[in-house]
Amino acid sequence: MSAHANYRIEHDDLRVVILRDVGPWDKHLTITNDAEWVVAQVIPTLRGRTLFYYDSEGGLDQLVVKFNRFFRFSACQAEPTEDDMQAWEDKGGAEATDGCWVEPDGECEHHHLSWLIVKGLI
Repeated sequence: MSAHANYRIEHDDLRVVILRDVGPWDKHLTITNDAEWVVAQVIPTLRGRTLFYYDSEGGLDQLVVKFNRFFRFSACQAEPTEDDMQAWEDKGGAEATDGCWVEPDGECEHHHLSWLIVKGLI
């Protein structure tokens, strides 16, 4: 039997916590396969912030938490490039992690944060 997920905190600010799955996956479950346990470990310090994680393949997704428990996964669009973010600045907005257009420091109606928040730029 594999051990619980092995992860590290990649980013931690006032609105977002981002974890990175570090494996090794022949000895540890991935965050994806151990989401309930991972959320239970992070809850004491999460304090209402949004929880994301880089999975074992390097993709960024959200671990949706409700009532202090893992609720579901929410896939993110591909991470933006520096050029993307510069173009958004020129337009006065930003994309949320699901692709919706939002204020640079906002979230969309689906509760996805602006990439600028997630990247720690705001």
